[in-house]
Amino acid sequence: MTRVAHRHGGPREGTDVPTRGRRAAGATADSAALIAGVRQPGTGGRTRGGARGGNGFGRSMRAFEHMVREDMRVSVRVSNLETGAPLLRVDDYVVSQIGSLGRILLLIEAADHCERGDNPQIVRESADLADGPGIWQHLERDTLSLADAAALLAGSGDHTAGNALLRAFGLDNIAARAESLHLRNTVLRDGLSRRADSGTRAAVSRSTMTELSELIWRLERGEIVNPEVSARVLRWLGSGSYPGSVVGALGLDPGLRGGVRFGIGGYALASRELGLRAETGVVRGPSASVCFAIKVSFRETDATSGFAVQQGLRELGLELLDFVS
Repeated sequence: MTRVAHRHGGPREGTDVPTRGRRAAGATADSAALIAGVRQPGTGGRTRGGARGGNGFGRSMRAFEHMVREDMRVSVRVSNLETGAPLLRVDDYVVSQIGSLGRILLLIEAADHCERGDNPQIVRESADLADGPGIWQHLERDTLSLADAAALLAGSGDHTAGNALLRAFGLDNIAARAESLHLRNTVLRDGLSRRADSGTRAAVSRSTMTELSELIWRLERGEIVNPEVSARVLRWLGSGSYPGSVVGALGLDPGLRGGVRFGIGGYALASRELGLRAETGVVRGPSASVCFAIKVSFRETDATSGFAVQQGLRELGLELLDFVS
């Protein structure tokens, strides 16, 4: 996979509270190469100009610049799904909080167990119950198979299922799994519960957008553990009932069987927490396919605080649709 060297030698830890005075995305020294050449498949490497957006992501970049001017912190990576080469980069090497996206490590662990024929019953305990996404908290059934609990976690971001799986596996085993996959910066720190007293658990996991998008890329190539484990994780992700704002902009029916309509398909893992929106996934089309990861942190003080974030994520989704079409 194509890797981009950064002058600072490696990822750095980011904060969730943006600082005033930061220049617009693309203006920082660390983000000098925000947009790599966007190449149109089958053009022999020619740069795709695009009638809208210059290199193909002009509208998204303008949205990101607006968000940064509003003291939001943006980190993005879009890569060619075939080659892994970066197409769009905004502070993609910064290590930062990603809400509950770290649950992808639980899915990988669960898929490995299932593919080895280990599909035990997962018992829901009272400590596992959590507000937020998911339906297990509302069901009477206290026991699910490992595979069913993982399907709930992947399909709806079920926090209760995630907590039960984490208790079954243990944080140490999840950390060992991440290390075995050579993930230097992707860490699951805690359970997926959203407590009513705090309103958020945005610090539950961390990563970089580079590592998240590469993880999806490796899953698509069958390189996470083995092809069978990778395929099972992708099936779970493809069943998602909440595709997030980026893939949601494609207008697909959530959980569409086969995942494709009019030649367009995609899936995403999304986290929506107070003051944080994070997503990673894939968009496919007749001309190209891409994997992406994006995180925006901001001060969310009322119902309208996240409007610019929602618009920016949707703008990226629409430009990805244009690109893969």
